[in-house]
Amino acid sequence: MLTGEVKKETQDRMEKAFQHIQDKVKKVRTGSAHSSLLEGIKVSSYGSEQELKHIASISCPDARSLVISPWDQNTLKDIEAALIKSDLGMAPQRDGKVIRLRVPELTEERREELIRVFKKDVEKSRVEFRQIRKMMNEKVRKALKEKQISEDEAKDTEADIQDMTDRFVKQVNELSEKKQKELIRV
Repeated sequence: MLTGEVKKETQDRMEKAFQHIQDKVKKVRTGSAHSSLLEGIKVSSYGSEQELKHIASISCPDARSLVISPWDQNTLKDIEAALIKSDLGMAPQRDGKVIRLRVPELTEERREELIRVFKKDVEKSRVEFRQIRKMMNEKVRKALKEKQISEDEAKDTEADIQDMTDRFVKQVNELSEKKQKELIRV
């Protein structure tokens, strides 16, 4: 039963690590508009902080702009202030009852910088997968040393952990290649 617990814990930890890098990848701006650019923006209104997506609808009328339509018009100034405070690099423009954000073109220099930063994040996630593998393999070896599992179980579990590691690293590599292609595309 111990080996099953180790495999499950390995799977859970690797899924969390993969989800983390996926979320980071979504936030990397490629020069085209999508609502995930505004994920995580907190708006202070009515005495509390709320996520932007909880107090307004976000749409992409075209590839270069976002439109934010607050459900309560009294929050328009708060949303605008939160957008200005964020590090989006886009200036909000109030247009009556909505806020428009224009996504600027990425310069070649900025694209290269984003790719460099992005590659560092991807490498950190690969390292994290290897650290999880190491930690789980140590648990297996400890259980083997304490005679809680057999040698065959230990080898099978370590092989399964390696397979999980390989699978998640492959997914991160595919994610990385896809995002780099998006960043390079002009």
